[in-house]
Amino acid sequence: MKKFHNKQLQNIICSIIAIVMIFGVIATVAYAEVVAPDAFQKVVLQVISLTEEQRTDFVDDVLDKISTSNYKDYVDDAKAILGLSMSDSDMEKALASYANYPNTYKSDLKNLIKVFGLRTKPYNTASFKDIEKRINYGITGNSDDSRGFKLFVEIFKAIRTFNMSPVFYDGSDDVYKIDIKVEGNNTLKNEIDALISSIESLKSRGIEDFNGFTDYIENEINTNSYAQIYALKAFLKDELGTSAYEGTLPEPSEIDPLQKVILSVLGLPQQSRKSFVENVLVKLTPSNYTEYVYTAKRILGATISDAEMKAALKVYAGYAADYRAQIEGMILGFDLSAVKIDTTGYADLAAEINLEVTGDASDVTGTKFVVGMLNYLSTFTGPMVFDGAADSYKVDFNVPNNNTMKRHLDGLIKLIKSLEDRGVTDFESFLAVAEDIVNDNDNIQIYNFKKQLHDLYGNSVYSGTLPYPSAAPTPVPTPTPTSTSGGGSGGSGGSGGSGGGSASTPTPPPTPTPTSEVVEPSPSEVPAAPFNDIAGHWAEQFIAKLAARNIVSGYPDGSVKPDAEITRAEMAVITVKAAGLEPVENVSLKFDDADQIPAWAAGYVQAGVEAGIIAGYEDNTFRPSRNITREEMVVLAIKAYGYEVSENPELSFVDASEIGDWSKAFVAKAVELGFVVGYPDNTFKPKKNVTRAEAFTVLVKGIEAKEAAAAEEVVAEEAAETGEAADTAEATEETSAESGSEEASQD
Repeated sequence: MKKFHNKQLQNIICSIIAIVMIFGVIATVAYAEVVAPDAFQKVVLQVISLTEEQRTDFVDDVLDKISTSNYKDYVDDAKAILGLSMSDSDMEKALASYANYPNTYKSDLKNLIKVFGLRTKPYNTASFKDIEKRINYGITGNSDDSRGFKLFVEIFKAIRTFNMSPVFYDGSDDVYKIDIKVEGNNTLKNEIDALISSIESLKSRGIEDFNGFTDYIENEINTNSYAQIYALKAFLKDELGTSAYEGTLPEPSEIDPLQKVILSVLGLPQQSRKSFVENVLVKLTPSNYTEYVYTAKRILGATISDAEMKAALKVYAGYAADYRAQIEGMILGFDLSAVKIDTTGYADLAAEINLEVTGDASDVTGTKFVVGMLNYLSTFTGPMVFDGAADSYKVDFNVPNNNTMKRHLDGLIKLIKSLEDRGVTDFESFLAVAEDIVNDNDNIQIYNFKKQLHDLYGNSVYSGTLPYPSAAPTPVPTPTPTSTSGGGSGGSGGSGGSGGGSASTPTPPPTPTPTSEVVEPSPSEVPAAPFNDIAGHWAEQFIAKLAARNIVSGYPDGSVKPDAEITRAEMAVITVKAAGLEPVENVSLKFDDADQIPAWAAGYVQAGVEAGIIAGYEDNTFRPSRNITREEMVVLAIKAYGYEVSENPELSFVDASEIGDWSKAFVAKAVELGFVVGYPDNTFKPKKNVTRAEAFTVLVKGIEAKEAAAAEEVVAEEAAETGEAADTAEATEETSAESGSEEASQD
């Protein structure tokens, strides 16, 4: 990089170096298992979190003095200054990495470390927590590492001080979203573009200049809810000032108070619903509604402010008597508390329904409302849900011909104001939108949605054959990582929920490591049909095969829970078993969270680590209760079975760019071997969590492929031995013949 003559610009570029270097390399390491990590990046992230004096000491006493021949001599000094929990070997790797950098890069780094420091005090991000987590994850590889968001703020603080124009704007297409533009200073832009274009890990992700980098960050922000984006804008305005954010700070409309109240009431037990109708709704008038605020809140037991309740009751008091009677009748007859659903198998589908109905992608009341509505109406009209006429993997919702019932439902639907943006004005249009929402998802999730309706209500709500998608995607295993000492990398990202009243599909953001204890499957005897919940399941034969080999065990209740997502601890056990390895008896795992690994899994994890199959995360954790993504599972399976992978893999999935560089070669190999396939829409969905059935299927395919290959080798060896024997016999005959000829000649 050329020499700077402007101190302010120099500081800005140092800020850019910090965020780009850590984003470009650390995040790659966090995804990478096949790419050797640059250990010094972790050190840089720690150094810029220190005081100015400590940073200067680190440069003067360590970096200025080390070379490729003496870097080991400074391990203790570096660790003492950093206060970093890092092994001697890892620090050696970090210093060796730095010692081998080009001199110009070393100079830039040392200048960066001296002049650039992160704020020590945490920001208050409670109102936009998901956005902070996505930025943390994108920059540091760890959604809980707040230094990522601090870097994000610092870089734009630096740009603001030197730039001629604001950086943040209300979205041009949607004012509730955000646009990021860095304009007005070509010198700054040119320096940043040159820096980014030199970092291969960014280029490989399609980021070739600073505009590409800001587009990435912009997208990470805009995939969240309007409420969180609004809160972030307010934060930027307060923290950076109007010179950085130029917008009107438009506040998105919240869920209608009456809608919020009605949905909460529908979720109450019957007696409480009856009490709410009799003691609140039927007594309301335009002049007395304020008198019932306390009673309404007491019965409801929901978190709703006095102002919201007052607004809701005021609106209701103004409705005509016949409309109120319709609503009260529906409240008494429509019981959401009886709707018991598990959205694990169709989480994205449910999240979008939740968002449209309740305004909160995580509020399962939305999905319960739709399922409950379908069940309620089915009692009067017969089944409401059918396999799609044009595509049997989709759904068709039947429009009821009971006009009286439709009028009652029309009245209830009109209370769900958040649906108005989707053109919903009555129950018929509600069904059309609900059908579109369901069918916009992948066929596996639609299958699981249908299956839940069938499991809950038999044929009374869903009348179909429950076809399982012919291109059933087969999952892919676990860890991701890095060092053989148990440190490594991994993690799975998500794409994030959609905001406000928009119609985009929400997808959960990167999920923090679950803290719940992993439940040990109990060993069980393995008859021909070993478990009580696999009859008719698409993976029944695969599960039975693993059970017959004593690789998979069931739960105490006799189930194997094929559609539940599988954890890293569970996956480690069955993968190590499938690879033919035995658990290590004397466990000495080096992971920082080794004490969280269940005893029943620890020996298998140790065996997997020693065999080079399993690795941990970049922060030297294993995270045993974290669920596994498809790309992580692929890497684990291919490693377990010892397959070589291609250096230049080619993948035709439409979302191939979302597959981590660390896993692409493994995914390509798994596809080539037929272990995994894509979804019907030609996506791979690398970040999607894996179910137990999917994991079992991949392991069986791997075992059978290795056994088939071994059998072919035996046949080939036998053929070769037979050929050699034949050649030997032929040679013996020829020798004997020649010998006989010679004797005859002598005679």
